[in-house]
Amino acid sequence: NSDSQYVIKGITAWSRNWIKNGWKNANGVAVINKDLWIELIKFNKKYKIKWQWIKGHAGNEYQEMCHCLADSAMRKLRGH
Repeated sequence: NSDSQYVIKGITAWSRNWIKNGWKNANGVAVINKDLWIELIKFNKKYKIKWQWIKGHAGNEYQEMCHCLADSAMRKLRGH
């Protein structure tokens, strides 16, 4: 599950074309975070993930937990 339409569409629809187009999007611009997309594609192939969008900050216990963990990790990376 993800609350990001960008992630869901990126992994389920757009990534095939990004790869075919040399990691350029439909507008011919380089895809941001190519290294992270490559890792996500590897996980997706290895584990056969079923991708599902969920509304963010809507009371889903696990989505809220993941959001807090990601936010905390980003603060640590930024030194806050």
